[in-house]
Order: sequence, then structure tokens, then C-alpha cells
Amino acid sequence: MDVGRETWDVRILAEFYLHRVSYVLSRNLITEK
Repeated sequence: MDVGRETWDVRILAEFYLHRVSYVLSRNLITEK
């Protein structure tokens, strides 16, 4: 169960990181235009 919890934490961090990166990229594209 510990391994499952660790993989779940990694999934949450990965999703949060992807959302933040996409948000920053979208902002950069808007500011460039």
C-alpha cells in the first residue's frame, strides 16, 4: 500500500507540474502576440 501511495503522490505532482507548465506557456504565447 505504501508503494501505491507513493505512485499516487507522483501522479499528483506530475499533473500539477504539467498544469503549471502549460499555464506559463500559454501566458508567454499571449504576451508574445
